[in-house]
Amino acid sequence: MPEVVFYELPPPPHWVGVAELVSRLVPEGPLTVVVDSAEDARKLSQALWGLPPAAIVPHGILGEDAEEEIDPVVISIGTPARCRPTVVQAGVRGEIVTASRIVEVVPHDREARGESRRRFRRYKELGITPEFRASASWANTLGPHGAPYPPGLEEAGA
Repeated sequence: MPEVVFYELPPPPHWVGVAELVSRLVPEGPLTVVVDSAEDARKLSQALWGLPPAAIVPHGILGEDAEEEIDPVVISIGTPARCRPTVVQAGVRGEIVTASRIVEVVPHDREARGESRRRFRRYKELGITPEFRASASWANTLGPHGAPYPPGLEEAGA
């Protein structure tokens, strides 16, 4: 069974929060980030390049500039045919993927939150017990870049 964790990020800007979360997950191994659109992929790419120098993560957009053998982070517009062991589901329209670890980003947008709730219920129907971690539960643990560490990742991001 995969590990599924829903993370509610701190308030906007959304893509900066996703970029900080991705930079914390990379030390655990390469990952795929699934987004809904080309615009979202560009926004995330810009946010990843906008991190402080020590936190910048090499990445590419699948089908554009991604070098899957080299880039630790591959951004996919929609659900890719093949995912890495860890998937960050930053989009709400993608299908549930097969991976060892799935990190679902819970947005602040009301409509998108409804989609996150639907996905949470779908995992439960599949026999997977997802975890939920609210931004308030990790807001007091700041990483070296001023962004909060998700619980359990304090060592990985240090």
